[in-house]
Amino acid sequence: MLTTLRREYLDGLLESIHVYGDVLDIGGKKIKKRGRFRPPTDGITSWRYVNIDAATAPDFRCDAGSIPLPDASVDCVLLCEVLEHLQQPENALAEAARVLKHGGRISISMPFLYPVHADPDDFQRWTPARFREVLLRLGFEQPSVKPMGGVVAVIFDLFVCTVQRWRRSLTRSIAARFLAYARPLIRWADRRTSGSTRDTATTGYFVTAIKGDVM
Repeated sequence: MLTTLRREYLDGLLESIHVYGDVLDIGGKKIKKRGRFRPPTDGITSWRYVNIDAATAPDFRCDAGSIPLPDASVDCVLLCEVLEHLQQPENALAEAARVLKHGGRISISMPFLYPVHADPDDFQRWTPARFREVLLRLGFEQPSVKPMGGVVAVIFDLFVCTVQRWRRSLTRSIAARFLAYARPLIRWADRRTSGSTRDTATTGYFVTAIKGDVM
């Protein structure tokens, strides 16, 4: 299956973070998952999902800004590929801060230079400055904002997304095969060049922070 480098980078980052205890996956999918990342089991007490789509079998079918859980009741929150689809993303972050315990961890991802993708709508892209400003204002500490690739990854992913939207045809099959064969070289080129471009041209951002004492 033809996938973007962004998805590959996101899966790798998700596999690298430390999650533990009671985990709340806001916008995640219990079934019909994308990518290779699967929730770990070591050190996990529960892994529950919030989603408005009943087809994904969520534990809580509700809006991300109004989750039926007590204050300070979960250890980790994931908000991956969600905020760009929300009209009021700060409400979802405030709700994540509410349900997180002191010292709890939040992990967020959002695309940046990436095609518009309605699910069901696509409203925004945030910069590192925006993430830090909002998270600090909501009482999070130590926000870390990591870019996912540089300009080479951006260009490659734009081609991948374009080919994915073509009708099935010989042309699409040839283009998809070419991109699959070129992927290792593109990945190498992105690693070699992203240090000088990723601050201004990246496929997206992966953000982590810790819940502080006071919101």
